[in-house]
Amino acid sequence: METTISKLQSLSQFKNQQVIINFYEEDELVQREGLFFESIRIVDCRIQFCNEGIIIFALPFDRCMNFTQRTDFKNYYFLEKDNNRVELYFP
Repeated sequence: METTISKLQSLSQFKNQQVIINFYEEDELVQREGLFFESIRIVDCRIQFCNEGIIIFALPFDRCMNFTQRTDFKNYYFLEKDNNRVELYFP
């Protein structure tokens, strides 16, 4: 069975672009981040967005979270656990 970390490695395909990150508790949007990055690394339960090798944003995740690619939009992903959800969209 593929682990969350191995599934998240697929995000490293995205380079030199933008990401929109939405944080939900229950169904309420509680935070939104938007940034441009050069590369993505998955290190120690964190998705690291980097520019020139420097981490500009680190998104922590729980190994028990379910990571799925959604079909609502192209390049749209969810990290979910219980009533909490993080959406990542690469426009």
